[in-house]
Amino acid sequence: MSGRSQQRPRTSVMSPVLRSLHGHAVDAAYRVYWEAFEWLKRNGVRQWLVPTPRGVSARAQKRGDNFGLFVGNELAVVFSLRHEANPHWREELGTARRWWLSTLATAERFRGRKLGERAVEEAWVLAQVKGAGALFLDCVDARGFLPAFYRRLGYSDLARKIITYPSGNSFPMVLMRKTASGAAPAKAAA
Repeated sequence: MSGRSQQRPRTSVMSPVLRSLHGHAVDAAYRVYWEAFEWLKRNGVRQWLVPTPRGVSARAQKRGDNFGLFVGNELAVVFSLRHEANPHWREELGTARRWWLSTLATAERFRGRKLGERAVEEAWVLAQVKGAGALFLDCVDARGFLPAFYRRLGYSDLARKIITYPSGNSFPMVLMRKTASGAAPAKAAA
């Protein structure tokens, strides 16, 4: 052996890559969502009390609404980017279709690596590429954890109200928006 100390081979850190999810990824994406659903439930966060059925997720994926942040070949984060009118915020936003970020979920083994933040940033870039001047989301406001997360990433509060969903569950919700300028007026423009 030479006088040099043996060194471990260097491993490259893979940069996360955003990809559109296709039919073959439905099960993997739903597993990530389900892990996040269970985590929220265990931690008393009332964001999703009733899980979204796998079929709803599969239809969104077929429409091209679902995206994943991959680390190597592993799906680390999933989210939906939808262009729709949200029926719960008609009074605040009207009936025009807008770009919405929804159903953000990080796989358990990737939590704590700031990949959720990275996915939210990638969603904003993707929305702008699709022509969005603003990206909207809504989240439960009860413990402040989710709104604080999105505020750190440039989203501003637009409105708050209690929404009763078809499941019968009522949530104190906050409507949030991100714009290129970062400005968020009290009423959202079309």
